[in-house]
Amino acid sequence: MDELVLRPLALADVRQMENWRHHEDPWFYHYNFDCETEEERYLWLRSKRVFLTRDIFGLFLGARLIGFITIKNYNWLSRTAEMGISLDLNYVNQGYGSAGIQLYLDYVFQHTFFKRIVLRTAIFNERGRRAYEKVGFKVVKVKYMPYEEQRYRDEILEICPDVDVIDSEIYTEYYYMAIKKTNVRKKYEF
Repeated sequence: MDELVLRPLALADVRQMENWRHHEDPWFYHYNFDCETEEERYLWLRSKRVFLTRDIFGLFLGARLIGFITIKNYNWLSRTAEMGISLDLNYVNQGYGSAGIQLYLDYVFQHTFFKRIVLRTAIFNERGRRAYEKVGFKVVKVKYMPYEEQRYRDEILEICPDVDVIDSEIYTEYYYMAIKKTNVRKKYEF
């Protein structure tokens, strides 16, 4: 595997996301990057990087951006933050997700005050759940709630007519997962 590098995401990097392969499954449409202008890219990046509340890091193979990881919802008292990850579909199922999460956790736990990282993933996102578990995340609860992206409700209902709809919103279960600084798997070979 080529060497994977984690570093802060810059606006010039965001331009590369225009060439990422798009999801064809409506459950994942909201991961498709659809910023067409420089202003839209700037605003997207600005929404991901807010002083003392959120930040974003790129995953790079050489100069190629293949994914990004966000950190948000800081809880200063519990020293906890929430992460999220997105990869170019051309690089999934190759170990880059797990390796990138490992790089990210190593960075966060060495260079920030956070002692616990949490995340939420939909129950149908098995690939994501497996990547999180590889580096040591554990499911701490399962919660039934409205799906995070209702924009594609009609497309989802077309392929999954039996999905639960309550008050016109699609519902699904989410795994809430967490990892403590002391539980990161340091010796895992990707």
